[in-house]
Amino acid sequence: MFKNALLNTLDKIYLNSHECNKKCTPYIRGYIVYYEHKIEYNTIDTYQKPEVKFDHGVNVKKYILAGLIGGGVIGLVTGLAIGGPIGVAIGGIIGAVVGGVAGGIKALKEIEKVPVESITLNYKEPIYENKEIVKIPESEYISKSKLDDNDIKKIINAIPTKSIIQQVPLKNENGKVIYKEIQKTFSGHGKPVVSYKTEEVKEPILQGWKQSIKADVYCS
Repeated sequence: MFKNALLNTLDKIYLNSHECNKKCTPYIRGYIVYYEHKIEYNTIDTYQKPEVKFDHGVNVKKYILAGLIGGGVIGLVTGLAIGGPIGVAIGGIIGAVVGGVAGGIKALKEIEKVPVESITLNYKEPIYENKEIVKIPESEYISKSKLDDNDIKKIINAIPTKSIIQQVPLKNENGKVIYKEIQKTFSGHGKPVVSYKTEEVKEPILQGWKQSIKADVYCS
């Protein structure tokens, strides 16, 4: 009775909601049981992380724009020689693309001429560890033809076996985030320009997990 009551209820819900051709009859072959978890992330601290850019003094956009214009003009002239508005349009587009690429390559060559400089910075980053947040049941497919009372009970009282792993920031005995010292050297063409970006230290907080059941429906 327990099994039949649940099956009849599920059948009614899914058969009524299933979009099936009006000329066919829907049948349920089995059930797909899904398990999903929900995790939110709380910001528990912040730190400053350096970002380094190198000012090489080369106006890359200027080189590319010059290439686009020069290549486009050459392409238009070539297209005009071929004849017709289509030839002009195609020639202009191809010429502009080729010219833009050539301008970009020329800019890169100019950047390579700029002396390489380096800067070494010291900063801190939080230490993380992989930690099991929760265990949830494995999603599974249950054939209706093989479904018995034990299967129904297993759906309702599923045993959590799948570990959900998250990166969790390490804390000391006072609940403060533990940081490690980082020393990193940055190198590039030109003068180094240092800026700092505020990064958040986030801690995963489990909001629970849920079960959902979807019918495997076919029409005949």
